[in-house]
Amino acid sequence: MGTLGGGRFTQGNDSTFNSFTGNLTMTGGTFTINQKRALVAASSGTTTWDISGGTFAYTHSDGTKNGTFRFGTAWKNNTPTWTGDYTATLNLSNNASFSADRFILGFSNYGVADKTLTANMNMSDTASVTLGASAGNEHSNIGYGVGVTASLTMEGKSTLTAAGTLYIGGDGSTGSLAMSGNSQATLEDQLYVGNSTTSKGTITLIDSAKLTVSSSVGVGNGELSFGNTGECATYAEMNTLNLGSVAGANSTMNVAGGTVTGTDMHIGNAGTGTVTVSAGTVTFSNHLYTGHYSTGTLNIEGGNVSGTDFSIGHYAGANGTMSLTGGAVTGRDMYIGNAGTGTATISAGTVRFTNNLYTGRTGTGTLNIEGGDVQGAYFCIGHTDGASGTVNVTGGTLDVTINLRVGLGGKGTMTVSGGATSVTTVNLFLPDNGSSLKFVMDDNRFTPITVSGTTTLDGTLTADFGGGLQFAKNESLTLIENASGDAGGLTDSDYFTVSQDGNNIFAKVRTDLLPDDRSNRGVAEISADNNGFTFYTGLWEDPDLLDMFVTWLNDANKNLNAQAVELGGVLVQVPTNSFYALWDFSEFNTATGANVVFSQTPIVPEPASWMLLLLGLCALRRKLAKTRTVSVGL
Repeated sequence: MGTLGGGRFTQGNDSTFNSFTGNLTMTGGTFTINQKRALVAASSGTTTWDISGGTFAYTHSDGTKNGTFRFGTAWKNNTPTWTGDYTATLNLSNNASFSADRFILGFSNYGVADKTLTANMNMSDTASVTLGASAGNEHSNIGYGVGVTASLTMEGKSTLTAAGTLYIGGDGSTGSLAMSGNSQATLEDQLYVGNSTTSKGTITLIDSAKLTVSSSVGVGNGELSFGNTGECATYAEMNTLNLGSVAGANSTMNVAGGTVTGTDMHIGNAGTGTVTVSAGTVTFSNHLYTGHYSTGTLNIEGGNVSGTDFSIGHYAGANGTMSLTGGAVTGRDMYIGNAGTGTATISAGTVRFTNNLYTGRTGTGTLNIEGGDVQGAYFCIGHTDGASGTVNVTGGTLDVTINLRVGLGGKGTMTVSGGATSVTTVNLFLPDNGSSLKFVMDDNRFTPITVSGTTTLDGTLTADFGGGLQFAKNESLTLIENASGDAGGLTDSDYFTVSQDGNNIFAKVRTDLLPDDRSNRGVAEISADNNGFTFYTGLWEDPDLLDMFVTWLNDANKNLNAQAVELGGVLVQVPTNSFYALWDFSEFNTATGANVVFSQTPIVPEPASWMLLLLGLCALRRKLAKTRTVSVGL
C-alpha cells in the first residue's frame, strides 16, 4: 500500500470488489475509500496497517444497502485464496480516526481446516472508530466465518461508536473485545456475543472502561467479564441482557468489580447461562430471571445484586439456581419456582425484599437457609393450586414482617432445625391441604418460631429428632412462642406429643417411651458450665471389665474419646449442653459402686455421636443450679 503522511487520497469506483494488499503507514491526512465492497486481503503471511494520525473513512451506498469494508480476509477479487495462515493487524493510535458504514474485522466464507485467519484491531491514546453512521445502520462484525479469530483491543481514552448491530464472534468465528484504561464503547443498537453454537465471543472490561448498549445484549457461546480484583470503575449499561440466548449454547458472566446496570437480565434464555458476582454492583431495574426458558445459575459471593422482580425457574420447563455465600440481594419480589423449578441456597450475606417472597409460586421451589439474614414482608410457600414449595431453615435468620404462609393454594413444607437460627413472623398460617411445618432437634440445639400476631394451624405440625441427644422425662420443648389463635393441626410424632398451652405450642416427650425399670441405669445431670467430661471410679477391681468399658465407649459408632487416667477411673467426653441422661450400665455391673464427677471448663465435643450410646432417652435441662456428683449403681 505505502505511506500517507498528509493530504488527501481517494479510491473509488463502482466495481463489486477492490482488494488492497500490503502494509500501510499513515501519520496524517485523509484516506477515503468509496467502493461498493472493499477488502484488505492476502493469501498468507502478515499484513499491517499503522494509522497514528489523520482520518481513514470507508463509505459507499447504492441507495439500498451500504457497502462493506473487510479488514483481514483470505479473499481476493471475490475468490478464496487460502494458501497458508494469514494475520492482519490494524493499529490506531494518537488521534487517528477510522470510520466505516459496515465493517468486518476478520472475514471468510470458506474455512480451510488446516489454515487460520487472524485479524487484530488495536486502539490506544485518543483514537476513535465510528461504525454504521450512514443511512441503513448496517451491522458490523468482530470475526465472521469458520477458521477466523478476531480481536478488538481498546486502551487509553480510545472510543468506539456503532450505530448498527455489532457481532463479536459470529458465524463460526472466535471474536473478542477487551477494554481497559478509560476507553469507552457506545453501541446504539444490539450486541451479540457468540451468536451460534459454533461461534465464541468474549468481552472483558477492567480499570475504568465503560460499555454502553442502548438495546439488547445476546450472549450465546460467550463470556462477559467485568471488573478486576482491585478498585475499579468499570461500567456496563444495557437494556436487556440475555445469557444463553442460543439453544445449545453456554454463556457466562463474571463480575469482580465496578457496576453493571440494565432493565432486564435473563440467565438461561434459550441455552445455559451462569452469572458469578464476587464484588461490585449489579442492578436491573425490572426483571432478573435465573432460568428464564432454560437453565440458569446465579452465584453471589460478594457485592450487591438488585432488581425489582427476581425469578428463579421462571417459565414452565426452566430450571434456575441461586447461591448466596456473601454480599447482598435486594428487590421487591422474589419467586423461587415461579412456573418452572427453582432452588435458592443462602449460607451468608443478606436478602431483602420489600414485598413478596414466594417459594413455589406456580411451579416447584426450594429455599435452603443455612446462614445469613433473609427478610420479606409476605412469605408464601406453595402459592397456587399445583405449586409445591419447600423451605429448610438450619441457620441464619428469617424475618417475615407481615405473613408467613406454609401453603396457600399449593402445598408448602417448612422444616426448622438447629439452634443457630432465628425465625420470626407477625402472623403464621398452616392450611389443611397437605402442607406441613416440622421442627427438628439437631445436635442438641433448637430455636422456636416467634409469632407476634396470630397463628392459624390446620395442617400438620410435628417435632422430631435429627441427630445429637434425644429428649426424655416429662419436660416440654417450645415450638412456637406467642402463638395466639387456632392450633387445630397439631400432630404427634414418634417421640413427641404436640399441644397448645396458652399462647405457646409445645412438644412433650411421650411418657410411654420412658423405661419402666431403671435399676440398671446410671443417672447424671449435667449443667451448661461443665467441661464435658465424666469421671468414673470403682471399675479398677476388674481389669477385664475396665477394658470392656473403655472399648465400648470408644467404639466407632459412639466415638466418645474415653481414656483411662491415673486417678483410678475412666475419663469420658460428653456434650456440654445441659441434658438429663439415662445410661444403661447393665453390661458392667460389679459389686462396688462408681461415682460420676464433673469439672468446670467448657469444651465442645461432637454431639451427634451420642445417639447410639444412649440406650434410654435424654432430656434437655435448661439451667441446673450446680454441678453434682451422683452415685451410680453398677
